[in-house]
Amino acid sequence: MDYAPGQLAPLSDVRQEGLRLVHAAAERGLPVRLIGGVAIWARCPSAKLPQLERDYGDVDIISLRKVSRDVIRFAESMGYQPDKLFNALHGAQRLNFTDAATGRPLDVLLDRFAMCHTIDLRAHQAAGGAYQPERPA
Repeated sequence: MDYAPGQLAPLSDVRQEGLRLVHAAAERGLPVRLIGGVAIWARCPSAKLPQLERDYGDVDIISLRKVSRDVIRFAESMGYQPDKLFNALHGAQRLNFTDAATGRPLDVLLDRFAMCHTIDLRAHQAAGGAYQPERPA
């Protein structure tokens, strides 16, 4: 793997960057998992087939609200700049960061994924695996 866990600046390849983030978080004992397109790429071998290959515009991760301050410090230490206004307004549910070099977003969901439906993700943090929560039974 070329995710370079010790590198502080974000990687240009968004897929490798997602891996770098989750592995670095795991090394620090921080409950962070990939979710979204990069998670599917990391978890699903067919996503790597040339006919299914696509570009990914950001890294999406999930974590727990109770460690959100640690997540903020972690993201900053990994080379991301916080969207301070957004995070002040929505920080109980979501955090947004940007890689200053590429402008690429890092989106952090805390506890729940809520759009049209709400999916409680807290129980899945302990499920294991660095990429995404296991499917509920």
